Amino acid sequence: MSRIVSLLPSSTEMVWALGQGHRMVARSHECDYPPEVLALPVVTEPKLHVERRPETGLVPTSAQIDAQLHALVREALAIYRVDAAGLDAVRPDVVITQTQCEVCAVSLRDVELAVLAMVSSRPCVVALQPNRLEDIFVDLRKVATVLGVPAAGDALDTFELEHGDRYPGIVRLWRDAWERFIPFLAYPAVIRKIVYTTNMVESVNYQMRKATKTRGHFPDDDLLYRSIQFL
Repeated sequence: MSRIVSLLPSSTEMVWALGQGHRMVARSHECDYPPEVLALPVVTEPKLHVERRPETGLVPTSAQIDAQLHALVREALAIYRVDAAGLDAVRPDVVITQTQCEVCAVSLRDVELAVLAMVSSRPCVVALQPNRLEDIFVDLRKVATVLGVPAAGDALDTFELEHGDRYPGIVRLWRDAWERFIPFLAYPAVIRKIVYTTNMVESVNYQMRKATKTRGHFPDDDLLYRSIQFL
């Protein structure tokens, strides 16, 4: 099972929407939704000083923060720092980042350098680039594919495109239950069939009743087990 690090708020929500939130092992300093991610280790931080200064008790103004930002950009320096040691400690299999904007989040280059320094694992780096609205769906499918849950998401998207106007309630029902539904797909097909149908369970119950109905009682559990173990 993949261990996931998401370095974008949007990709964190994608991971949870795909029902894979339980596989996340770390996040960026900006990821704060859903609330469950707040308990995860943080492996990025801004180089900008935006906290209250202890010596003055004042918070930097927007103009001061902007001046820091422009100074870093002028010197071709990264605005965010990736904690390579922290990343290595959580042993990720997948790291999700972006290539759209180096001011908005950690850069792909900094993530790749941090991954090269890792010794505990060699994760797959997935870079998102949502420049247009439709790119969001492309990125969602990309994340789903890497995490091994592409088919279900594609099927739901197709259903919504073809029947969403006619059956909006069904689409909403599936979307609302998606996080709880997706883990079910991790089971083999034979197990899923047992879960979503009752035929097999009822068949077993029938055979057990058939083997035991002629007996008034069983002196001990061992005799009961022997009566049904060869059904």
